[in-house]
This record gives sequence, C-alpha cells and structure tokens, in this order.
Amino acid sequence: MTRRDGEMDNETWVQRQTATPEARKLYEEERLILWATEAIAETIEEQGRTRAEVAKALGTSRPNVTQLLNGSRNMTLRTLAALAHACGMRADITLEPLPRLAHKPEVTALDRPQGSARSRRQESESVVDAFIAERRAEAARE
Repeated sequence: MTRRDGEMDNETWVQRQTATPEARKLYEEERLILWATEAIAETIEEQGRTRAEVAKALGTSRPNVTQLLNGSRNMTLRTLAALAHACGMRADITLEPLPRLAHKPEVTALDRPQGSARSRRQESESVVDAFIAERRAEAARE
C-alpha cells in the first residue's frame, strides 16, 4: 500500500482522493485545472516562447501568466481560450464518463447514454460562427 520511504503509492493516493463523492468531485476539478495549465505551459515551452511574450500578447503581466499557470490564480474558460489563442492554438474540451475505480464501483448519470455531444458541438460552432460574422458585419457598417 505504501512505499518504504513512507510516501503513498499512486493507487493508495487516488483511493484516498476519491473516497467520497465530494472528494471525487474535488479530485476531478483539480485534475482538470492541472491538465489545462500543463497543456498551456507545454505549448509555450514547445514554441520556445516566454511567459513575458504570452503576457504581452494578452495585454497582461508576466506574473499574472505565471500565477495562472501555477494554479494560484483562478483560470476561467475565457482565460484558457485567450491563453491558447495567444499561442496560436484553440482550446478543446472532451467529456468522458468517469472511470470506475477499483476500490469503489460507482453508477453516475454519465453511465446513461446522452445525446450526441458532437452534433451539439457542431451546432454550437455554427452559432458562434454566425455570431462572429454578425458582429463583423456590424463593425463594418460603423
């Protein structure tokens, strides 16, 4: 269960973090925050950019970008989209059923089939594209 140096192994840690529904919810929130910030940080590094360059593209400060990427400042979806855009990228979200944990099988609403997320996403993108086209037309008229 534990490693000999007293630290928990990964399986034990995950079991502890997902022992109750509330703990599982918090675990999933932190997981998403970590993955999103790591994806942006890796993209910045792969592009050979600095946080200062990204901050300039966003019209903010380097410390603000650092705080966003280390999780000490709350990142909204708008901020995530802006960071991705500043890197020449588009953020994307995929929803998937929670994995069943070996120590606690669970049944959630996600176990039931839902409508086609892909078709809703395509419809959403069409609405967004139409909205953007409408705003550009309005700006051109002004």
